[in-house]
Amino acid sequence: MIATLGGLVVPAFHRAQPQAAIVEDVARELRFRADATVVACGDPARVQRDLLFEVRVVVQERCDLWALASSPRPFLLLLGANERRSLVGAEGVREIDRYPFLPATALSLEGVLTRESASEMTLAANFGTDDPVAEAKRRRDRKRALREGGAPE
Repeated sequence: MIATLGGLVVPAFHRAQPQAAIVEDVARELRFRADATVVACGDPARVQRDLLFEVRVVVQERCDLWALASSPRPFLLLLGANERRSLVGAEGVREIDRYPFLPATALSLEGVLTRESASEMTLAANFGTDDPVAEAKRRRDRKRALREGGAPE
Protein backbone atom coordinates (compact mmCIF):
# COMPACT_ATOMS: atom_id res chain seq x y z
CA MET A 1 0.00 0.00 0.00
CA ILE A 2 2.70 2.50 1.02
CA ALA A 3 4.85 1.53 -1.97
CA THR A 4 1.91 2.03 -4.32
CA LEU A 5 1.11 5.40 -2.78
CA GLY A 6 4.77 6.40 -3.02
CA GLY A 7 4.84 5.21 -6.63
CA LEU A 8 2.02 7.63 -7.42
CA VAL A 9 2.93 10.60 -5.25
CA VAL A 10 6.67 10.87 -5.91
CA PRO A 11 6.43 11.00 -9.74
CA ALA A 12 3.57 13.53 -9.54
CA PHE A 13 5.59 15.62 -7.08
CA HIS A 14 8.62 15.49 -9.39
CA ARG A 15 6.57 16.61 -12.42
CA ALA A 16 5.27 19.59 -10.42
CA GLN A 17 8.78 20.84 -9.67
CA PRO A 18 10.46 23.65 -11.64
CA GLN A 19 14.01 22.28 -11.89
CA ALA A 20 13.94 21.52 -15.63
CA ALA A 21 12.50 24.93 -16.52
CA ILE A 22 14.97 26.78 -14.27
CA VAL A 23 17.91 24.77 -15.66
CA GLU A 24 16.80 25.59 -19.21
CA ASP A 25 16.42 29.31 -18.47
CA VAL A 26 19.75 29.56 -16.62
CA ALA A 27 21.56 27.71 -19.43
CA ARG A 28 20.01 30.04 -22.03
CA GLU A 29 20.89 33.16 -20.04
CA LEU A 30 24.48 31.96 -19.60
CA ARG A 31 24.81 31.45 -23.37
CA PHE A 32 24.21 35.20 -23.75
CA ARG A 33 26.14 36.23 -20.62
CA ALA A 34 28.69 33.56 -19.69
CA ASP A 35 30.24 35.71 -16.94
CA ALA A 36 27.00 35.85 -14.90
CA THR A 37 27.03 34.39 -11.40
CA VAL A 38 24.00 32.47 -10.15
CA VAL A 39 22.95 33.40 -6.61
CA ALA A 40 20.23 32.14 -4.26
CA CYS A 41 19.39 33.25 -0.75
CA GLY A 42 17.61 29.96 -0.15
CA ASP A 43 16.75 26.93 -2.22
CA PRO A 44 13.41 25.47 -1.11
CA ALA A 45 12.90 23.81 -4.52
CA ARG A 46 16.39 22.27 -4.30
CA VAL A 47 17.44 23.33 -7.78
CA GLN A 48 21.14 23.93 -6.99
CA ARG A 49 22.05 20.28 -7.56
CA ASP A 50 20.39 20.26 -10.98
CA LEU A 51 22.21 23.45 -11.98
CA LEU A 52 25.52 21.95 -10.87
CA PHE A 53 25.11 18.66 -12.71
CA GLU A 54 23.29 19.85 -15.83
CA VAL A 55 24.68 23.36 -16.43
CA ARG A 56 27.96 22.96 -14.52
CA VAL A 57 27.34 26.09 -12.48
CA VAL A 58 27.80 26.46 -8.74
CA VAL A 59 25.11 28.53 -7.08
CA GLN A 60 26.44 31.02 -4.54
CA GLU A 61 24.38 31.37 -1.39
CA ARG A 62 24.01 35.07 -0.60
CA CYS A 63 21.16 37.17 0.77
CA ASP A 64 22.44 40.70 0.12
CA LEU A 65 19.94 41.05 -2.71
CA TRP A 66 19.97 44.84 -3.11
CA ALA A 67 23.76 44.85 -3.34
CA LEU A 68 23.62 42.13 -5.98
CA ALA A 69 20.79 43.80 -7.89
CA SER A 70 22.68 47.09 -8.10
CA SER A 71 26.08 45.56 -8.78
CA PRO A 72 27.88 46.25 -12.05
CA ARG A 73 28.74 42.53 -12.11
CA PRO A 74 26.10 40.32 -13.82
CA PHE A 75 24.00 38.14 -11.50
CA LEU A 76 21.20 35.66 -12.05
CA LEU A 77 19.09 35.70 -8.90
CA LEU A 78 16.96 32.77 -7.74
CA LEU A 79 14.36 34.43 -5.54
CA GLY A 80 11.61 33.24 -3.26
CA ALA A 81 8.29 35.09 -3.31
CA ASN A 82 9.25 37.46 -0.46
CA GLU A 83 12.67 38.12 -1.97
CA ARG A 84 11.08 38.94 -5.34
CA ARG A 85 8.71 41.41 -3.66
CA SER A 86 11.65 43.04 -1.88
CA LEU A 87 13.26 43.82 -5.25
CA VAL A 88 10.15 45.28 -6.90
CA GLY A 89 11.20 48.64 -8.23
CA ALA A 90 14.91 47.84 -8.23
CA GLU A 91 16.32 49.57 -11.28
CA GLY A 92 17.87 47.32 -13.90
CA VAL A 93 16.42 44.06 -12.56
CA ARG A 94 14.45 42.04 -15.08
CA GLU A 95 12.31 39.06 -14.27
CA ILE A 96 13.12 36.08 -16.45
CA ASP A 97 10.33 33.80 -15.25
CA ARG A 98 8.34 32.58 -12.24
CA TYR A 99 8.14 28.92 -11.31
CA PRO A 100 5.49 27.40 -9.01
CA PHE A 101 6.72 24.51 -6.88
CA LEU A 102 6.03 22.41 -3.83
CA PRO A 103 8.75 22.62 -1.18
CA ALA A 104 10.71 19.39 -0.81
CA THR A 105 9.41 19.17 2.77
CA ALA A 106 5.93 18.51 1.33
CA LEU A 107 6.85 14.82 1.10
CA SER A 108 7.88 14.60 4.76
CA LEU A 109 5.43 13.38 7.38
CA GLU A 110 5.25 16.90 8.81
CA GLY A 111 4.67 18.36 5.33
CA VAL A 112 1.85 15.90 4.65
CA LEU A 113 0.23 16.54 8.03
CA THR A 114 0.47 20.33 7.69
CA ARG A 115 -0.50 20.20 3.99
CA GLU A 116 2.50 22.16 2.79
CA SER A 117 1.30 24.71 0.24
CA ALA A 118 2.71 25.57 -3.16
CA SER A 119 5.16 28.41 -3.42
CA GLU A 120 6.93 30.28 -6.18
CA MET A 121 10.51 30.94 -7.25
CA THR A 122 11.60 33.65 -9.63
CA LEU A 123 14.68 33.84 -11.80
CA ALA A 124 15.78 37.45 -12.28
CA ALA A 125 18.83 39.18 -13.71
CA ASN A 126 20.51 42.50 -13.00
CA PHE A 127 21.64 42.85 -16.62
CA GLY A 128 20.03 43.28 -20.02
CA THR A 129 20.13 40.66 -22.72
CA ASP A 130 20.08 40.22 -26.47
CA ASP A 131 18.25 36.90 -26.05
CA PRO A 132 15.26 36.88 -28.42
CA VAL A 133 13.39 34.40 -26.18
CA ALA A 134 13.74 36.73 -23.18
CA GLU A 135 12.65 39.74 -25.23
CA ALA A 136 9.57 37.91 -26.56
CA LYS A 137 8.65 36.88 -23.01
CA ARG A 138 9.07 40.45 -21.76
CA ARG A 139 6.70 41.75 -24.47
CA ARG A 140 4.17 38.98 -23.78
CA ASP A 141 4.24 39.66 -20.02
CA ARG A 142 3.84 43.40 -20.59
CA LYS A 143 0.81 42.86 -22.84
CA ARG A 144 -0.75 40.48 -20.31
CA ALA A 145 -0.22 42.96 -17.49
CA LEU A 146 -1.76 45.79 -19.52
CA ARG A 147 -4.80 43.60 -20.39
CA GLU A 148 -5.22 42.74 -16.71
CA GLY A 149 -5.24 46.44 -15.88
CA GLY A 150 -1.93 46.71 -14.09
CA ALA A 151 1.62 47.63 -14.83
CA PRO A 152 4.09 44.78 -15.27
CA GLU A 153 6.22 44.14 -12.21
